[in-house]
Amino acid sequence: MIGVPMIIAICQRKGGSGKTTLSISLACELQSRGLSTLIVDADPQGTATDWRGAADETIEDQLPSVLALAKDTLHRKGQLDRIAQGFDYVLIDCPPALGAITRSALMACDVALLPTRPNAADIWSLDSMIELVHEAQSFNERLTGGWVVLTQKPPRRSKGAELGAEHLASLSDSKGIELFSSSMANRVTYPNSMLNGSAPNFYEPKGKAAEEVIAITNELLKRIQ
Repeated sequence: MIGVPMIIAICQRKGGSGKTTLSISLACELQSRGLSTLIVDADPQGTATDWRGAADETIEDQLPSVLALAKDTLHRKGQLDRIAQGFDYVLIDCPPALGAITRSALMACDVALLPTRPNAADIWSLDSMIELVHEAQSFNERLTGGWVVLTQKPPRRSKGAELGAEHLASLSDSKGIELFSSSMANRVTYPNSMLNGSAPNFYEPKGKAAEEVIAITNELLKRIQ
């Protein structure tokens, strides 16, 4: 299916929102479906790069490629477009900031995913992230918009999480940003699989986390096709 790659920026100004977890989980699921996938590690912390370096040897050849490229020139001709050749999907794992690297990633991508926890701090920070997406759209005509993906949702129902989800839905509606119907719960499978150089679809293929990643991947593919 290799042709013009789909470039997806995964960004959120708030640290700990699950950007890298979503990047790795989604990339591994896409790769397992025969879709050649590259993670561009644009976060100077380099967590995705460290994860790939610690890859489980038994599945290493089934994992997506990772390239460390924490630069604010991703949008310039001859940068990301050259690197992306030969891949179906390129996922940019952005730093937790609204700085030049995130702006550059938004200028270079087709779609932005905004992972957000259902808490006040993440919801408040999402407002400025959405504004940055809209700003990037003024310069990048390929950027169709940003989609909010709820992360670290409590596995069991709680009033706080439900209120957070309601606020996210309200904010996304008022700002013209859509909220994914599928989400990621706060499950130990995500950090445990990453620590083992793996991902939910390999680490626990029939588990709840793998089901969540499959649902998010299906929704993403449906939205961009």
